[in-house]
Amino acid sequence: MADDFQWVEGGLRFSGSDVLNVSQRVHFYRPVIELYFAGTQSVFPCSARALHVASTTIHLVNVALAMILTRTLGATPMFAGLSGLMLAVQPAPAHAVLWPSA
Repeated sequence: MADDFQWVEGGLRFSGSDVLNVSQRVHFYRPVIELYFAGTQSVFPCSARALHVASTTIHLVNVALAMILTRTLGATPMFAGLSGLMLAVQPAPAHAVLWPSA
């Protein structure tokens, strides 16, 4: 969990050249996550609420995509809805959605 704070703090001091600079890394190299936190922090700096809303929105989009995939694979609408509900309430994905606002 200690690296979580590095992502949030890194979003506050992000510059575009940071994405390409891998030589000074003491943390993971995940450019999409860096851009996500930089974007969120640039619009709403130091806002736990904004991080929570952004993470929840991404989670809900993933739930919708899971439902669409399940339906595309031939499941009934009820089964697709249940698959989306199960993804929405499972503890592991929910934890990933909630941690930035903790």
